[in-house]
Amino acid sequence: MTHYDAVILGAGPSGLTAAYCLGKAGARVIVVERGANAGGLMRSIKRGDFVLDLGRKELYTRFPEVDALWHELLGEDYRRYAHRSGVLYGGQVVDKEAKFQGPARGMGLGLQADMGLAFLWAQLKPGSRTANNFEEYYTLRYGKTFYDCFHYGYMRKFEGFEPAKLPAPYGVQEIPRFAFLGNRLSANGAVDERPVESRQMDWRHPAYGTGQLVENLEAGARRFGVEFALNTEVLALNVGDGKARSVTIRRDGVESELGGRSIITSLPIPMLMKMIRPEPPESVQKPPQQETAFKKSTALVYLMATGEPAFPHNWVEVTDMSYKMGRVVNYGTWNCKMVPAGKTALCVEYFCVEGDGIMELSKEDLLKLATAEAERAGLIDPSKIIDSLVLQLPHANAATVIHDWKLDWMVKASAYVRSFEGLLETNRPGLDRAAIAGIDAAKACLAGGPMDPRSLENAKSENAKG
Repeated sequence: MTHYDAVILGAGPSGLTAAYCLGKAGARVIVVERGANAGGLMRSIKRGDFVLDLGRKELYTRFPEVDALWHELLGEDYRRYAHRSGVLYGGQVVDKEAKFQGPARGMGLGLQADMGLAFLWAQLKPGSRTANNFEEYYTLRYGKTFYDCFHYGYMRKFEGFEPAKLPAPYGVQEIPRFAFLGNRLSANGAVDERPVESRQMDWRHPAYGTGQLVENLEAGARRFGVEFALNTEVLALNVGDGKARSVTIRRDGVESELGGRSIITSLPIPMLMKMIRPEPPESVQKPPQQETAFKKSTALVYLMATGEPAFPHNWVEVTDMSYKMGRVVNYGTWNCKMVPAGKTALCVEYFCVEGDGIMELSKEDLLKLATAEAERAGLIDPSKIIDSLVLQLPHANAATVIHDWKLDWMVKASAYVRSFEGLLETNRPGLDRAAIAGIDAAKACLAGGPMDPRSLENAKSENAKG
């Protein structure tokens, strides 16, 4: 058995961050990655003159240590951009923030009138004013048309179930009539109840896509002496006597065992539970089949074209239920070097749930669907498309959010993992959460103690779809 200070399973954002921090501290570390390249869902794709992220990737600044690390890694390439998002509803692209086009946000007169009437009815109608869930919060505060335009369809696709099953954004509460008038609204249309100092004020993105972070983290880790075992399969995570003991791997057809003072895993919890030996209790071996969160996949269709982008937003959330696409990312608007001047690169995202038929489509049919939907929405001219790419990512949940970690099975499985001394689990939704989990795992490894739980907690600076 070969011994290390830390054995890291997975070269995604949290694993790479942990490796970089531990290597910088002088620890002996090895990163085990099944794929041929590091990065996971943070990697970028280079396609001719284009650099493409895997869908929409945002670098939130909810954790100062993460922001400082990204500044350290990227320097001037950690670029500010004008944060602008929109929604596609009723054949119109509407701004999510009033600061761009005023209170109307680019809506036609008909939609404005419908929204005004629905708002008045929501304020004047008799009945309970208690918001018990996501849908009631928005319909009681703003009216059903506002909710349908800015939230319903997108959240239905993103979550894979009815948004009424989601909790209210700020817990069960009474909604006073005409409550939002005079209050500051956040980017997603909700009243922003966060303190000023915790709001996201500085939006940034790597000049060459999030893959630039991957490359710099890996290069830095290697420079500090971290070993990388790519194209290597994890066969078992061996535990005993309340401790994480070793990892059994297979590399180039040869099995071997790695021991570590700490074993840091960024693998998805369902995958991890299959690897633990001896097997975990039956209650946590497999996630419940009925939970939508464990039945999700992602399909991405990239459309590259000549000419400037047809819309100014960084991305558009598709709330119109006549479309299957969930979001369209517009890389040419991120103040980056991802898209050559005078060209367009879009990513049409499909948030897939087992049985919806999207993942079963051929790449050719999925490309036709995405092109037709983007054209119908006025987001691209098919005659100008010069290249395309289709990625179908089975079991890759690009729509994961922090409340998925609050599901009963996830809570129990995570508690079981944490019960083993030296086993540090860092798989998280969101690049900043993943990065802070990696930082905290490195600290725990060096100190010989448990991880700080903050990467699983709801910070006051939480974004609605963090």
